[in-house]
Amino acid sequence: MLAGLSGKVKKEAKSQAALEFLMTYGWVIMVVLVSIGALAYFGVLGPDKFVPRRCALEPGIGCRDFKVQEDAVTLVLMNGKGEDVTITSIKVGSCTGTTTGSLKNGEEATFRVGGCNNAVSEKFNEEVNITYTSESGLIHKKRGNVADKVESGNAFTTSTLQLNPTDDSYLYQFTPSTNYGTDTQIQIYPRTPSWTKRGIIKFDFSSLPSDATINSAVLYLHEATTYGLTRTIGAYRATIDWSENAVTWNSIGNNFEATSSATATLTWDGILGWDTWNVATDVQDFFSGAKANYGWLLMDASEDSSEQYWYLNSKEAASNRPYLEVSYTSAMG
Repeated sequence: MLAGLSGKVKKEAKSQAALEFLMTYGWVIMVVLVSIGALAYFGVLGPDKFVPRRCALEPGIGCRDFKVQEDAVTLVLMNGKGEDVTITSIKVGSCTGTTTGSLKNGEEATFRVGGCNNAVSEKFNEEVNITYTSESGLIHKKRGNVADKVESGNAFTTSTLQLNPTDDSYLYQFTPSTNYGTDTQIQIYPRTPSWTKRGIIKFDFSSLPSDATINSAVLYLHEATTYGLTRTIGAYRATIDWSENAVTWNSIGNNFEATSSATATLTWDGILGWDTWNVATDVQDFFSGAKANYGWLLMDASEDSSEQYWYLNSKEAASNRPYLEVSYTSAMG
């Protein structure tokens, strides 16, 4: 009986101790639980906040370093394939941009993929797709994954540059060996069969950053005088080189594209104003080297006997000289 009483006393003592512990420390436990609940509610303890930093690619091309920003993903890649490769495309997740470049054997290079719309401090976990050409000419693909927290800031910046022509002139069919490079006008005059005039203009793009991507390029020419109502003037890419002080009707001949790169509809409204041609595709090709930069011929899209001429200011004019406005995106460094 004494043993049973002793056991009962011990149980009561344990219960008493437990009750005293809860009474003493229960408020602390309650505060901790409430704090954890609040942190979870506001997303501080959400699983997306704990991102394992990772850049993993299939063997052959390694990821040495990387950075995820608001507008881009930057990858530092190492070539361990034993041969030089040409990167023809790197695509990362939902980013709309791609990038290209060369990667020599055993060397590393930096590649930036733009067109991203990432939110600062959010989780980034996207697939990487790399397309490259080996020395044999075969095309290969590698896949991988990039996971990180998005850092603030941008990798690219957009700028606008206004370029002046290096050369401009016009070509006159009636005097096919005469140069008009010093004239203050670029004359465009449809008058068959033998008196047609065509303009010609060229720009230098060496002042653009080497990694620039052309967003837009608009050619501006100001009207000097006209005898016309409404005409369509096309910009046709020249296919041979020329210089302002030597170009003539005969020297250019038919060395220009048969289809215009851009057109402008010129309508006489009583005011001599600016006319524009959207030549972004040509400028990107000129800048990248995809096509040789010999500028454009400016000619009436329908060279008939109408004699509705449009004379535009050249770079020798006193004011309202021609220019090319280029918007481009390049890495910030």
